[in-house]
Amino acid sequence: MPTSLDPQQYLSPTLIGGAASMLAQAPPMGKYPAFGMTMRFRVTVYALAAKNDLGHWSSCKGLKVNFVTTPVKEGAQYTSATYLPERVEYGKITLERAMCRSDSQKVVDWLQAVQTNWMTPGGTLKLNDMKITLFDAVGEEVMTWTLTGVCPVSWSCSPFSSKGTDIAVETLELQHEGFL
Repeated sequence: MPTSLDPQQYLSPTLIGGAASMLAQAPPMGKYPAFGMTMRFRVTVYALAAKNDLGHWSSCKGLKVNFVTTPVKEGAQYTSATYLPERVEYGKITLERAMCRSDSQKVVDWLQAVQTNWMTPGGTLKLNDMKITLFDAVGEEVMTWTLTGVCPVSWSCSPFSSKGTDIAVETLELQHEGFL
């Protein structure tokens, strides 16, 4: 009986080669990749001069891209269609958080600046850029998305009621021209 487990005694050479290549690509033992943590992110709007962020958010939804294609069915091609690129579409970003004086005021200031620029005679809606940054467990940056042409679509606050004890939640919905 062997005193150590020798993989060559029990596995085929194909399996050994496959396992060896997987191990060669894996991080060293005890070292894991820096996974992004869904609760660690920051939203930054470049149009705000001194205070460049909109504060802390508890939720960021809608960061996605769709590649829309049109199927073309060709004659004598019975197994599949050919797909032609049509356009790239980006989802609306929805940010949510509990309302607080400092962070909520940053959003109001930004919305007022957008409104003033939009409603000024001869003015146009100035689209801003925005950055969403995802961090790992120790606070290191994992990924950053720079959204261009960001425009507020809506802002809302949860309803007020003297019957409840809920925290007021603000929701900001944004559209953008893309991040790729």
